[in-house]
Amino acid sequence: VESFMCNGEPLEPSEEGDYKHAAYQLDCSFAGKSSDAMCNVWKAEWPAVGPEHFVEVKKTTHLNGMPGKFKKLKFWLQAALVGCGAVVVATTEGSQDQDYVTKLQRFTIGDLAASLDTNRIWATLSAMLQYVLRETCSTGDGGEGAWMLRVTKAHGFGAPVRLGLQRGWSSSGNIEIEARIDAMFDDLLQAV
Repeated sequence: VESFMCNGEPLEPSEEGDYKHAAYQLDCSFAGKSSDAMCNVWKAEWPAVGPEHFVEVKKTTHLNGMPGKFKKLKFWLQAALVGCGAVVVATTEGSQDQDYVTKLQRFTIGDLAASLDTNRIWATLSAMLQYVLRETCSTGDGGEGAWMLRVTKAHGFGAPVRLGLQRGWSSSGNIEIEARIDAMFDDLLQAV
């Protein structure tokens, strides 16, 4: 969440050891790894904020040249699709093992879009979605059931993206996929 949501300094507990002075309530407690330590989870109601107040966080080796331009395109598209306000990119260029961040950059969606033909990108996505709808709806049963969509792209900026669509899921992956989808919806229902 953007920095306006945080005060910058860690919140100190009251003399009683709670955080009620900052409108936090004890949500749950559980035993830590050692039997004498308890872990308390404090919860507060935050004002509702729109997705534009959130940032997408990315890590990559660099943002140089054509590979960097392609990465920025992907970062913009992912953030624009979910409505994030910005993208924070950590780069590891110059790091001995490529694990340590050497530079941090923040881009607004507008910053990233400035060097892109966004109309063309949205038109391409629209054409892809129309293809999926046309193929799935032309089956006579309204496209009901499982479908597998494969998106493939050769390496390199400007290489074409190809969509492959087939009815059903591969037998090796459908149990795992179904379980993951079921778990996601169970989590969403519990959050409501």
